[in-house]
Amino acid sequence: MGWKCAPQVMGLVRGEPKAGQKHRANGRKIAMEAGYERASLSDTLDRTRSNQNEYEGYRSGKEFWDVMEQEASEYRVQVKGKTKTGEEIIREKGLQHNAVIGWAVIYNPPAEVCRDWTQAQYKKFHEDCQECMGLISPIFRKENIRMTAFHKDEGVPADDGEEPDGHFHDLGISLDENGHYCGTTIDAKLLVTINKKFPALMRERGWDMDDLDVTDFDRAKVDSDYKAERDFKRGQSGKSVNQHIRRTAEKLMDDAEAIHAEANNEKQEVIKLAKRSRKADQERLDILNHNRDVLNKQEKRIDESRRIIEESFRAMVRIMRGEGHEDDEIEVPEKNVSIADALRNEMNAWQERLVKEEQERERLAHERWEKERQALLDNMRSMVERIEKSADRDESRKHFMETHWIKSTGESFEDVYQRDIAKMHKYDAGLARQVEEMAGSKSEDETQKQ
Repeated sequence: MGWKCAPQVMGLVRGEPKAGQKHRANGRKIAMEAGYERASLSDTLDRTRSNQNEYEGYRSGKEFWDVMEQEASEYRVQVKGKTKTGEEIIREKGLQHNAVIGWAVIYNPPAEVCRDWTQAQYKKFHEDCQECMGLISPIFRKENIRMTAFHKDEGVPADDGEEPDGHFHDLGISLDENGHYCGTTIDAKLLVTINKKFPALMRERGWDMDDLDVTDFDRAKVDSDYKAERDFKRGQSGKSVNQHIRRTAEKLMDDAEAIHAEANNEKQEVIKLAKRSRKADQERLDILNHNRDVLNKQEKRIDESRRIIEESFRAMVRIMRGEGHEDDEIEVPEKNVSIADALRNEMNAWQERLVKEEQERERLAHERWEKERQALLDNMRSMVERIEKSADRDESRKHFMETHWIKSTGESFEDVYQRDIAKMHKYDAGLARQVEEMAGSKSEDETQKQ
């Protein structure tokens, strides 16, 4: 964001301006206010600093204005006229007493902007201002400037060791490029043109200036409210420095009173808020204590749940491991490790053990069955051999047994022997069937396994 600096332009006349003359001022008073005389009633003027002021052209405002009045009184211009008889004549004509014979411009940069400026920066600022004003209107060109003052004794005083802020006065003669007085060109339209063009020209030269407030005269012709507003602003801008300070001070006092009243209202609001805040703080404290109690209870429940889970974990691990001793120490996972995962691992290991044990039992059972089957087969072979040997071809044994009898039953030894042989054959046939059935079931099991 830039800053604003509006050239304060005034046409200078001899004596006091006539009623209705706008943008005009007593040239002698303006000059003596700018010169070393410092004929000023400003409340911000500090004459102890006046010796720091710098001048070019004239130092004395009185001397400058005396020369300006002398030149104006001697100025003559030839004009055509007629006598009473109608003859054309050429005669010399001087300036009217209230003619604008000079001008004054003040360049006053804001104190907060120029506080850190060096003398070189002040000089460049002034030279750029003069150049821009000469481009806007030839009446302000360099050769028309008769007196320049750089004031450091008015405005915001400087701190110790710092340069005071300053402003410039340019005073000149109202001559056009042909050497004729042209003070009537200093009017409201010229001031509008200055306010429009000056900031832009200064920006081209590196100064961060904002555009100025400009009156729209076409709008003022049709908008009475706008015209009244602009007239009031122009009236305010025409007041003296002291009036401006007084008005500013009154406004500051009004603002201060408004701020004080607002501060009191805010204070009361703050007190109310503080009371409500204390109450709310107590309520929050109560809620915090309640939440802390609830949290403690929850932590106890969590610890108890953890203990139960750990005990359950140990018990299940003992069951899966086949351990029945209560004193066996089962390692429980840390709190940041899931017990469910540890238990799942234990169950997988348990299932693997069960499968291995079942396989071992099946192997042992198969070995026992094989041994029993082999023993049975061996027994059958011996039986078959006995049966084959039992076929009776020994006639002498048969004759002996047929000739001998058992007195109590009336049976011969041969009858008893043949009956026992028949029982043995029946028993051996039953064993043979069992062997065939066992052999058949084994072949079916092997087929299913394949």
